Amino acid sequence: MFPGPPMPVLWHSASVVREKPKEVHMNELAAAYFSIRTSPLGVAITFGATPLDENVETDESLVVKLSYQDAKALAVMLRRQLKRYEREGKVTITVPAEVMDGFGITPEEW
Repeated sequence: MFPGPPMPVLWHSASVVREKPKEVHMNELAAAYFSIRTSPLGVAITFGATPLDENVETDESLVVKLSYQDAKALAVMLRRQLKRYEREGKVTITVPAEVMDGFGITPEEW
């Protein structure tokens, strides 16, 4: 499926990072779209299987609400996992320039 050795699945809870328990059943959603909203209380990331309408979630969407601290930890861990995947798999994850422009991501940030 993916080149290189399998990556451990990590989860973050109460400021402790550990491997995910083996006997946990979780629903899966293959997300094609996402949106990120912030408020004074934290971050909400909505993942959707179809294009997301403004403030409308469907049965094919999932909203993950995080504190700012957990959202930042998630961003750092995700970036670390992606960089490790590239390094160990000897691949480069590319994103089309128009997508990066649409998100306002500069080459330095990537």
